[in-house]
Amino acid sequence: MVFNVQLAQKLVFYSFACGALSGALYGVFAAIRTLLKENAAVTFVLDLLFCLLFSAAMCVLFYNCTNGRIRLYAFAFAACGFVIYRKTLGKLNRVLFERAHRSALRFIASARAAATRRVRASRRALYSRFAYRRGLKNAKKGFGAHRT
Repeated sequence: MVFNVQLAQKLVFYSFACGALSGALYGVFAAIRTLLKENAAVTFVLDLLFCLLFSAAMCVLFYNCTNGRIRLYAFAFAACGFVIYRKTLGKLNRVLFERAHRSALRFIASARAAATRRVRASRRALYSRFAYRRGLKNAKKGFGAHRT
């Protein structure tokens, strides 16, 4: 059994990178969860998809770097990459996404309010025209003639 040091170093580097990339993927899934308002079914599907993707990435790493042998230190470095990403760039991404999400919600609320104001104004204008025409029509009959 031959132990290749260069492949072990590659495994450490790639598992760290895989952990950081899985942290970024987890951030994307967290943003999707936020947009879909913490639906339990969506959370389950996204968590399952995350676990499957991470498992597949680690299997590919083990196959390419250690001929399919599982090394526990690779999981430790992947976990370190995940945590480091989530505590640094992940936190920055989360703050930026939350600000953008709040801004988008405010914009949507103001657009909805403007649309509601326009619809109400057009309803009032339409009703005023209708009432004006009905009043003219009844005025031709004379006062009190429209009641029978």
